Amino acid sequence: MSRGTRMLVVGITVSVALGCGALGGAGSEVVVEPGDDLQAALVKVADSGTIVLGPGTYRVTQTLEISKPGITLRASQPRAAKLVVADDFKSPGPVLRINRPNVTIEGLVLDGRFRRLTKAIRAPSPKESNEPGAGGLIVDNCEIYHFAHHAVDIDGNNSIVRNCAIYQIMWNDAGERKDAHGIVTTNAKGMLIENCEIYQCSGDCVQGERGAWNDLRIVNCDLWDAPLPADMGGFEQGSYVSENAIDTKHRGSHRGRLALVGCKLHGFRTPLIPHPSALVLKENVDVVVDGCDIYDSKIGLRLRGISKGKTMRVALINCVVRDNDAAFRLEDRLQNFRMYHCTMHENQEQIVWAPRRKRWWGRTTPTGWSNVNNLWIGVRSLPEISESPRLGAENNFVLAANEVDENLIPLQTADGVEVPPLVDKWYAPTGRVEKDKNGMQRRPVSTVGAVESKQ
Repeated sequence: MSRGTRMLVVGITVSVALGCGALGGAGSEVVVEPGDDLQAALVKVADSGTIVLGPGTYRVTQTLEISKPGITLRASQPRAAKLVVADDFKSPGPVLRINRPNVTIEGLVLDGRFRRLTKAIRAPSPKESNEPGAGGLIVDNCEIYHFAHHAVDIDGNNSIVRNCAIYQIMWNDAGERKDAHGIVTTNAKGMLIENCEIYQCSGDCVQGERGAWNDLRIVNCDLWDAPLPADMGGFEQGSYVSENAIDTKHRGSHRGRLALVGCKLHGFRTPLIPHPSALVLKENVDVVVDGCDIYDSKIGLRLRGISKGKTMRVALINCVVRDNDAAFRLEDRLQNFRMYHCTMHENQEQIVWAPRRKRWWGRTTPTGWSNVNNLWIGVRSLPEISESPRLGAENNFVLAANEVDENLIPLQTADGVEVPPLVDKWYAPTGRVEKDKNGMQRRPVSTVGAVESKQ
């Protein structure tokens, strides 16, 4: 369909083009092509209007401000319109700053070209500006890469990032690795990250920064690190650059809540920090990890009980923790550690106590622990956390490695299946898995462990 045809169909469209004369009045849809003035389009489009970007590359020299509510900025064809940071981009700053609520960014590609301190998308909260804030932001089906700061930085409430690829987000300052996160929030409430692949970030794939964020939900995402395929962003080919898949920090007066559901977390092995981990959970948060596959990292779960004077509480349900150097690193007098229906397989080391066990227990014996119906494959005996009644251990089991399939991956479970009663009331669990990949009841205890893949 030609540009002129699109305008006839819409009826009240403003054409925005460089060198084509003065802009018309505000319209409900603005169609732009490479070389057109995107900021002019954002000024002229009506509230709740749409800007459609035709295929091609758009050179961005300064932050594009979205200062009208309900605006949709979308590609006419998914991921066919690319916003590229120009050499003369006025940084630091984001490519897109969202200043009003209910904005949608859809189908765009954003290339930061590793320009220092440049972000892809920034959505501040009302406290940070004179604007009403960026609540209700939707970032859908976008590809975001090569930014040398946090790629997506959202503090507006009830925001969604879904179906996105966010990768190779790296900041190297004079040979020193700096934190550059895939998605970061400090104060967002009710944020959903769904069906995203986020990888090779020189910080964390997702970080809850020290603020008052709450009710962060990460669903069906693939968060990973691997050796870089080529020199880029100040790092050499073959480097592992990421710290962790997820890191929680929190300074709010209330406890932050995080639900991590149906995700894959793997490959965190960088030598650039002491303890790279798939999950680092700490500081005044309540976390549920449900139906996740956690594997091939130096540490699977680094659980920090008391840090910055605040406690962290976590529940693991129906997860597989496999092929890590250490399955768990339990730190700082961890309290309220609950683990139900999980399978641990081919981890070189099962439990690391930090500081070492005698000092750790000498200060505070763990309280509120519940460790029930978990399966440990190929270990000589149950680890202490799954054997000691004073650690809430009940009905855990060891199975020989040759009695199960090696490919252990959690699957989504049926609704209505009974789950342990001690999971946090704010979270509705996906259910309990009792069968292996062939549909057979697990043996010798059917209620033990997570589920095997159908692959």
